[in-house]
Order: sequence, then C-alpha cells, then structure tokens
Amino acid sequence: MTTGILLIGYKRQDGIARRLFEISTNLDSISNPGNIKIFIAIDGSDPITELKMSEKIEELLHKYSLKAEIYFQKTNLGLSKHITWAISWVLEQVDNVIVIEDDVEISYFLIQSFSKLLNLRSEEHTSELQSRQYLVCRLLLEK
Repeated sequence: MTTGILLIGYKRQDGIARRLFEISTNLDSISNPGNIKIFIAIDGSDPITELKMSEKIEELLHKYSLKAEIYFQKTNLGLSKHITWAISWVLEQVDNVIVIEDDVEISYFLIQSFSKLLNLRSEEHTSELQSRQYLVCRLLLEK
C-alpha cells in the first residue's frame, strides 16, 4: 500500500518551506518511508511567481533529501476546486493520501500516526481527528 503526502499551496514560500521541513522530520520517524510519495500542488499564479516558487521548492527538496512530484495550476482554481483536483491527481497514483495545507503546522508524529491509522482502517472511506472545537484534520483513507 502506497500513501501520498499531498502538500497543497498557493504563493506562500515560507509556508511551503516550513511544511517541507516538518514532512522531512516526520519521515525520519517512520520505519518504512519507502511506501510514501510526496506530491506538491500549487494553485495558479503568475509565471514569475511560479518560477520563484519552483526554484525554492527544488532547493528545499534537495536540502531535505526529499523527492516530490510538483504541479503548478496554470489558473487560480480557488481553494476547494484546487484541493479536489489535487486529491484526485494524487489518488490516480497512490492508494491513500494525507493532505497537508501550506498554512497549517503539523506535529512531528502526524505522518507516523496517520500511517498507523491507515493500517487499522475500517470500511469507512474517511476519518476525522477532532478537538472539542476544531476539525484538526481529515484523512482520506482510500480511493
């Protein structure tokens, strides 16, 4: 079973940089990170910003010894359409996906915990982790 980590972004280089660092440290805590693929989907922006983002992402992937498939939308789809498109894109290539937004911090053990949840999944197609007041994250478990 292959799991995708989908990093959703817009024009926030700082957010992408922090999330890639967090993803890198998360993967260091996993016994078999070979079953995990990283995908980065950036919603549309102008060509100059796309070039700057692309260069920054490539620099960070190299810095953290990560490999990722990267897709830049040519037009700005907006949050809901972009996320829907990106999840579909990832699920065409892997069995499960963990979605991370560029402006939401993740804990050191998030990917490890979600990987364990995937192994324990029930017949449900989605699972949500919630605090008393907030939806913390939603995990899409299977196609």
